[in-house]
Order: sequence, then C-alpha cells, then structure tokens
Amino acid sequence: MATPAGPQGRSVRSPTRPKRTRATGTSLFVALLSAVTAGAAGTPEEPKVEIAGGADGSGQNYRWTVTNHYGSPIVYIQFPHYHADTFHAPEGWSKESTYLVNVGVPDKPGTCTASVDSARKGIPPGRSAEFSVRLATGGAHRRPGQVTVRFADGTQTIVAGVELPTASTTPERLYGLIGFALVFVIIVIVQTRRRRKGPRAIEPDAGSAVDDE
Repeated sequence: MATPAGPQGRSVRSPTRPKRTRATGTSLFVALLSAVTAGAAGTPEEPKVEIAGGADGSGQNYRWTVTNHYGSPIVYIQFPHYHADTFHAPEGWSKESTYLVNVGVPDKPGTCTASVDSARKGIPPGRSAEFSVRLATGGAHRRPGQVTVRFADGTQTIVAGVELPTASTTPERLYGLIGFALVFVIIVIVQTRRRRKGPRAIEPDAGSAVDDE
C-alpha cells in the first residue's frame, strides 16, 4: 500500500521512536552503586581511642595520653614494654605488670596492664587520662606498636602506631654480633702485625763515630 502523499506530493513518514535498551538501565544502576560506594569509602569511621605521646628527650620515660572517643568508658588498657621498671596509672586503677626489671627477673619483653572494676572509675567518653613507664636500663628501641583497650560494654579495640619501648629484633642482634666480631678481628690483625715487625734497631749516630788509629 502506498504512503499517502503530502500537500506537495512528497511522502510523509512516521517519526521513529528511540529504542530503549536494558543496557542503559544497567549502566545507570552501576554508576549509582559506584557513587554510593565511593561516598561510603570517603568517610572513614572515627577511631574509638586516641593514644598520643611516647618517649621524652632522655628516652628513659614514656608518657601517653589516652582519649576516649567511644560511647562507653574505658576500663582496661595494656601497654607492651621492654626494660621498664616502673608503671604509673591514674588514681583508682589497678596495675599488673610482667617482666619489670628487678633482681632475678628474666630479661624479656613484658606488659603493663591497668584496669578498674566499675565503669564509673574508668575513662568516660570524651575524657582523657595519662599512663607512663620508666625504663631501668638501655637496650630498648623506640618503635610503633599496638595497645589493647577494652570498654565497659565489652568492646575491645587495638590501637596501632603507639610509640613503645621494644626489644631488639633478631636481625638487629645479629648485626650487633657481626659488628663486634669484626672489631675483634681487626684488633687481633693489628696486634699480630706489630709483633711480627718487632722493635726497630737503633742505629748509631754517624757524627759520633770515632776512628781508631
């Protein structure tokens, strides 16, 4: 059947509607999901606890300020240590430490733990408290470590990146032994060479020689 002619004899065609495909709807869904995911990733959760501080200028005293950003009081905290001999906690907190430097105590890394038996004695939300240790002798290294914190509601969190007094690692101990051995070998070599050369002979002064006639 022929298409009806227009007023000037030209054929008139019906306008073609754009085809809607499922791909367009899928693309929009993926884009929306990506935007929501990116928005969630861009807003990291605030840490429950902030621990600031570390060693002082002498390297013998470590002091930390613990701030509670959670909705329940802090009732337990544990600091790893090495070569500490004293641990200080806020008034009213119970203290328990392992391997503090003392006569007969093994030379090992230990922990300093402080706790309270009720939420009202703990660190309330939005408040801070100070904890500290003193080192007895040298040998500890400053390194970032992990501190364990518990709240009155049973929640536990690990705070990483806290400056702590730590023991030497195995590579560090090996490097120290190798360095000591090299120094000892050098000293032995130097002393051996000196012995082989012996004392220098003293030559008489030519000007003081007298010819016998």
